[in-house]
Formats: sequence, structure tokens, C-alpha cells
Amino acid sequence: GVASASIQVRSSVQRCSLVQSRTVLQKSARATLVMQDAAVDADIKTLAPLNKRILQERVAETVAKSRLHDNDCGSPEAQISKLTVKIEMLTQHAKANPKDHSSTRGLIKMVSTRKRLLKYLRDEDPARFEKIVSSLNIRLSKDMTAVVGSRTI
Repeated sequence: GVASASIQVRSSVQRCSLVQSRTVLQKSARATLVMQDAAVDADIKTLAPLNKRILQERVAETVAKSRLHDNDCGSPEAQISKLTVKIEMLTQHAKANPKDHSSTRGLIKMVSTRKRLLKYLRDEDPARFEKIVSSLNIRLSKDMTAVVGSRTI
């Protein structure tokens, strides 16, 4: 009688504690999954600069804004806007991965190509130059601004 009643009480307490521990484990497992999902999202965001699909979408969006006509893909404005998006994304990547020297080299090449295109556009049509620089928020070096400042735009 009494022994069996105490065994039943213990087993019900054990069952109750098992249920509680199971729910605690389930909650902690959910929390772990949420934390893992957040970590994966953070990893995706750090990898976003090199994600080709995201890059293509941003490039197409930016080039569409700076085109001279519907089929324009080779004008200096289109090329500069395309390079600007790529430079922004590679800059993020270079900050996150400072030892990735090959990407940093590619970044430097893109910056110099964009600078050459900007110089060409500045010499050919200063109004278009000012328009693209202001629309893309490009910071100019002192030598680029000194020449622009001496001309009447």
C-alpha cells in the first residue's frame, strides 16, 4: 500500500520533471535554431558583396538610372555607374577580409579604371561629369576637383 503509493508519487514527479525538462530542452533547441538562423543570416550578409545575383541586380538598377538611351551599356556614365556598384561591394568585402589581396588588387584596378573614365568625361563634357558624380555620390580626389573648379560648368 504505502510503498506502492510512494512509488506512484515518485514516478508522477519524475514524469512531471521529464515533461518539464523536455519542454525546456525544446525551448532551448528552438532558441539554438533561432540563433543559428541569425548566424546564417549574418554569414549571408557578409557574403552578399560577392553574391553574383545581388551584384547583377544592383548593377542593372544603377545602370538603368544613368543610361543615355534604352540600349545604352557602353557610355561613360553607364560604365562608371557599373564600376561604382562593384567598387562599393568589393570595398565591403575588403573590409571584412583584409587578407584577401587578390580581391583588393581587383578593387584598385576598378578604382583606377573608373578614375580614367571620369577624367575622360570631365574633359569631354563637364556637365555630364558633374551629373554622374552627384548622382552616384562619388568622392573626387584633389586633382579632379581642382580642374573642375577652374572651368565654368
